[in-house]
Parts: sequence; structure tokens; C-alpha cells
Amino acid sequence: MQKYNLHVVDYLSGGHTVRKGYFFTVAALFVAFILSGCAQSNIVHLSYPPADGGGTHPTRQRRVCVVDLENLRPKHEIGSRLNGEPLLPRTPVERWMALGLAEELRRAGYSVTMAETMDDALRSGADYIVTGEALEVRLTESSLTRFTATVRANITLLDGRGNLITSNGYNSVFSRTVLPVMYRRVPQTLLDEALVEMLHPAVELLVKMMP
Repeated sequence: MQKYNLHVVDYLSGGHTVRKGYFFTVAALFVAFILSGCAQSNIVHLSYPPADGGGTHPTRQRRVCVVDLENLRPKHEIGSRLNGEPLLPRTPVERWMALGLAEELRRAGYSVTMAETMDDALRSGADYIVTGEALEVRLTESSLTRFTATVRANITLLDGRGNLITSNGYNSVFSRTVLPVMYRRVPQTLLDEALVEMLHPAVELLVKMMP
């Protein structure tokens, strides 16, 4: 978005101000212009943030297959704008969460593959299978500058034959106050950060269970 500087000139005619309401009119039009320029499609491109440069741990011997989570959310939308318009995900939330799990496990040093179904995972020959249930993904927009992201899921670890090892619930609530010029990127950024916060303790436990 380009940065615009507003210059208000007090026009005089014969020593008298032409329009006393000129400043307020221009200011109102300027605010409307900025907000319209920041308007964004209500389709949210969910993606998992890239590595922060911390690198990965030494390569582990275990092979892990991550399966798309089961989507148990009652609605397709992931929130709504102040005007009531729904926010919709471009990437299915169950795939988004699985991609995040796979990325974090790769960073932990595992050899990771992905599968859409449990049958595919069982045929992969992996030592462990990670899957789960997507329970909640929601962005609450309380004002043009205040947002809260909520992500909640069950993460399940199975052995390579599909036997249950452990299953646990995790959630993350991430709130932020932002400048209006950042409005367009808030849904994606905040939900991605909330997913990162949710997955970190989940992956820490998985690493302990997959020596």
C-alpha cells in the first residue's frame, strides 16, 4: 500500500475562509480512501510460517507420516468481519494443521511424509503416524484494530500399524492490537501465529514419544 500525506490548505477569499467544513470533508474522504484501499478479500490464505532461521535438530532415524486431520468444525467459515461478512479459508483447515505438524516434525529432525487418508499412511511404511481432529479455527474481529485468533485441535500419535500411543488436546488464543494499515494481513498472520503456538507443545510431546 502506498503512503499518502494529507496536506490541508486554508483557502481564503477576500480575507475570509471559503469553507469552514473543508478540513472535515477532506479528512473524512481521506479516511474512507485509506480503508477502501486496505480492504481485502474475505478469502484467507492459511499457510504455515517458514522457519525462523534456527535450523533443525540432528537427523533422527524415525520415519513419520502425517495424515490430514479430521475436520470436526460445525461451520466452514473461520470468522467474520465487523459487517458480518464471513471469512473463508482458501486452504482446508485440516490440511493447514497437518502441514504445520509436518513442518515442525521436519525441523525436529524426522523424515516426514504426508497422506490424505489413514489407509495411505498405513501403506507408507512409516514408523509412526500423526493425525488428529480440527476442533476450532476462529478469528474474532472486535474493531478495526483489535483481533483475537483461536485454534483448537486433538493431536494423535499411532505406531506404524495404526495402534494408538497417545492423544491429547491443545488450544491457542492469540490477541493483538494493530494499526489500521495492517488490516489486510491480520487474518492470515494472526491465525498462522496461533497455530504455531498451539503446535509447539504438541510437537515437544511427540518428540518425547518418538525417540
